[in-house]
Amino acid sequence: MQTQYNLNIKNKKIDFANNTGEFVEVVFAIDNKEVREGRLYSNQTRGYCYPPGYEKDIKTMKNGEALPFSDTGTVSAYIFEGKGSYKKRDYSVPTFIARKLGQQKAIFKRLTNAPSRILEMEY
Repeated sequence: MQTQYNLNIKNKKIDFANNTGEFVEVVFAIDNKEVREGRLYSNQTRGYCYPPGYEKDIKTMKNGEALPFSDTGTVSAYIFEGKGSYKKRDYSVPTFIARKLGQQKAIFKRLTNAPSRILEMEY
């Protein structure tokens, strides 16, 4: 049986998979500091949108720096429920360029600022 969410830490990167049929927003924190900008985690912190069946690894912070892993610690994944959808495709962009750009862009709006689930893993 496949779990709803998979969280793995390998080679100083965070790998997360959303195996549900719903859009979720995930805020990752290393030792209570969120990984996008390095600030202390709070429930208002925005994270990454994960569409149904989507898996992606996080390798760097928003500014391009490596994730702030120390020798040992804890990675937390705060999962928020809400309404998500894919943005409509921009047909002014030629198809061959749109394909090179990769997957569709997704948008997400939280239902509440309380996470529905929290996953933690020591590294």
